[in-house]
Amino acid sequence: MEKSPELAAAIAHVKELTDRELAVFFDLRASEAGKYDAQYKRLIQEMKKFSLRGGKRLRPFMTYLGYRLGGGKNEEAFARLALAWEVYHLGALIHDDIMDQDGQRYGGLNIAGVYEKQLKRRFSDELAHKHALNAALMAGDAAMLMAVELITTIPTEPEVRDRLLADFLKMHFRLVGGQFVEDFAALSPKLTPQQIRKIYVNKSGHYSMVAPLRSGAVLAGANDTILSILERYGLHAGVAFQITDDLLGMFGSAKEIGKPTITDLREGKRTLLMHYGLQFANDADKALIKAKYGNQNITTQDLKLVRKILTDNGAKAKTIFTAQAEAEAAKKAIAKLALPGDLPQLFDDLTGYLTGRSK
Repeated sequence: MEKSPELAAAIAHVKELTDRELAVFFDLRASEAGKYDAQYKRLIQEMKKFSLRGGKRLRPFMTYLGYRLGGGKNEEAFARLALAWEVYHLGALIHDDIMDQDGQRYGGLNIAGVYEKQLKRRFSDELAHKHALNAALMAGDAAMLMAVELITTIPTEPEVRDRLLADFLKMHFRLVGGQFVEDFAALSPKLTPQQIRKIYVNKSGHYSMVAPLRSGAVLAGANDTILSILERYGLHAGVAFQITDDLLGMFGSAKEIGKPTITDLREGKRTLLMHYGLQFANDADKALIKAKYGNQNITTQDLKLVRKILTDNGAKAKTIFTAQAEAEAAKKAIAKLALPGDLPQLFDDLTGYLTGRSK
C-alpha cells in the first residue's frame, strides 16, 4: 500500500526538517570530537552518514502528529524534540544490529560493517570483527546519551522539559526490557500469542508510537485526556506496525527492509507469524520449519521453502488479519478525539499504511 499524497507530503516535510537538524547536529559534534582525537571525529562522521542514508523518520513524524494535535506552534522546540527522537533511534538501531549480528542497514554497511571492512585490511577477521562491534557499541551509547542531552535543551518551560525527560527515560527503561525479553524469547521452546504481543507492546508499541506521540502532545501542552487516548491509539498502532515489520522481515525484499531478508529466520526470531506457521503446519512442514528456524547456515532457498509453507498453511493470512484488527482498534481509539484540520485524514492514512506495507 502506497502512502496517500497527503501523508507522503506530511512525512516529507518532517523528514526534510529532521534531516537538516541531523546534519547540523552531527557536524557540531564531529568538530567537538575532533578536539579529542581524529578517530573519534571520524566515528561521529560515520554516524552522520549512517543516519542520513535512510530511515522512515517515523518517530519524528509521530512527534509531529502529537504536537499538532496539542496545538503546538513553536517549530524550534518541535525540531529539537524530533531531532532527539531520531538521534536516539540511531543508537537503538546500532545496538539492534549488534544483537542481530547484522553488518547492513538502509541498503548498505552499518557502523559495525564500515569498521569491519576497514579493519580487515590490516587485521585478522576475528580481531576486526571484535573492534568493529566495539566501535558500534560506543556509537550507540553516544547517540542515546546525546538524545537525552537534546531533551534538556528544548526551548520550553522547565517543568515541560522535566516531564519530557522523565517520560523519555521511562521509555528507554521499557524498551531495554522489551528488547531483552525478545532476545531471550529465542531460547524459549514456545510462546503464546499473548506473550508475543506483550513483547510487541513493550518493544515497539510504546517506543515507536506511544512515547513520541505523547512527547509531542506534552510539548504542546495537551491535557491528560488527550494523552490517554493517544496512548491507546499508539499501543494498537504500534503492535500493528511490529507485526507488519515481522511480515516484511520474512516476505519483504532486501530493498524494502534495508538488510538481508534471511536475518529473522536465521536468528530464530519469535514472531506471531512463526507462531501461526508452526501451529498450522503438518508434521512434515513443522519439522522443516524447525530445522531452518534459528539455523545460522540456512540459504535463500531455505527461506523460499519456509515462505511457501507460511503462505500455503494460512499463517501469513492470519498474521495480516491480526495486524489489520490492531489497526482498526487504533482507528477506533483516535476517533474519540475531535481532530482539527487534516489530522483525521493523516491519522487514518498512517494507520492504514502501517499494515498495508506487507501486501
